[in-house]
Amino acid sequence: MGPEIGHQVISWDPKQEAYMVVTVGNAFPGAVIGKSRWEGDKLVTRSEFIEKGTTMHLRSEYSDIKDHSTRIEEFVQVGDSPAQLLWKSYAVKK
Repeated sequence: MGPEIGHQVISWDPKQEAYMVVTVGNAFPGAVIGKSRWEGDKLVTRSEFIEKGTTMHLRSEYSDIKDHSTRIEEFVQVGDSPAQLLWKSYAVKK
């Protein structure tokens, strides 16, 4: 299939007092909808989807936010198991 490619849109929703997040990509069908809120100096997105009858919980943490870079860590929790780091990276504006 090649490298995983995705796109995320984040938009403030004053009614929910949260950022609404829509994520699409080539590694899963459809879109994953989540909410982001500030937890200290991190913007934390929480979302979930069902894969083969099992609920997958995702948590993305955006930290070390600067004008030209942001650290991103994404964790996955399958069912009731402990969350595990899925990947981490720095997003850099060129």
